[in-house]
Amino acid sequence: MVSEIKVNFDFSKLEKDLPNIIKEYLNDEFAGEVVKASKEKIIKGQVEPSLAESTIEIRRRRGTGGSRPLYETGALHDSLTKSKDGIEVKGYGGQHLKGYVTSSNSMIKSKNVPARNFIAIPEVSHKRLIKRMKDSMKLQSPVVLKP
Repeated sequence: MVSEIKVNFDFSKLEKDLPNIIKEYLNDEFAGEVVKASKEKIIKGQVEPSLAESTIEIRRRRGTGGSRPLYETGALHDSLTKSKDGIEVKGYGGQHLKGYVTSSNSMIKSKNVPARNFIAIPEVSHKRLIKRMKDSMKLQSPVVLKP
């Protein structure tokens, strides 16, 4: 038979703290880390899918060259910034996240351009959030429950 139970956490404390933890995480730490990781993903050419040969040829004709997706001029990369509301990126960044069809005045008219997720979420962010949540619900002194 159990004579006592020691409890060293309190979910109600976490419940009270959670809105602030999430706000801090999303607006401060998380946004900056996502911007940094996303820029790195673009620079390293890790955005999928790879460019079509036709796109590489168009870049060659323009004189910009390169085969890294979403990095022809660097404008999209450079526009990724942390803001008070989270993350900002040039308007066409959203098109690349969803995929789109080229316009009728494009070099390749009405072509389906696949979605390219350039947003990277570093694992270290998740670990910090989890640690912050665990720290929030820990009690300084365990509560002893006796039957």
